[in-house]
Amino acid sequence: MTAHVVDELQVARLVAAGKIKSPATFRGSLFISLRVSGVGIAFRAKTGEWVLRPRDVWLTPHMVARCAGVPLIWEHPPAQLVDGEELRRRIIGTLLMGFIKGDELWAIGRIVDRGAAELLRTVELDTSPSVAFTPNSKLKFLQVGARRLLIEDSPSLLDHLCVTQRGVWTRDAANPGIERSA
Repeated sequence: MTAHVVDELQVARLVAAGKIKSPATFRGSLFISLRVSGVGIAFRAKTGEWVLRPRDVWLTPHMVARCAGVPLIWEHPPAQLVDGEELRRRIIGTLLMGFIKGDELWAIGRIVDRGAAELLRTVELDTSPSVAFTPNSKLKFLQVGARRLLIEDSPSLLDHLCVTQRGVWTRDAANPGIERSA
């Protein structure tokens, strides 16, 4: 770490800019680049549906700002949204700041759980966001033969980002949702 770094936001900004390699350790925490979401079309195996996340929703300054403070957890809870009990059981850190990287929304996570930090350094893992929509959201469903496509609107809640075995937005092994420099 360079001598001019004095706080966690500076570390996060340097990691996001690629000036410090991800992951980086500072004051006992691990700072790591994590994909929040891709844009375009992806397949959700759990629900058997295709989803379209529009870039004009996900790659905006507003969505980047919404990443700050989002809980970072292990795996999605059964109800898909965290409550107090699930948060206590699963939290490993928080997202400090979002940024756009190519066609994806990324964030810098601050990992405070030492066991989780070690796994993130050594095991191939991925990320998956959980979002919620209001009942009056402009969600659209298109049926194309036997396939259903959900076209998402802007979520009313960016509930959490989970660390998982494989997320929806990973297209191939060369494009992981967690950046670990060699």
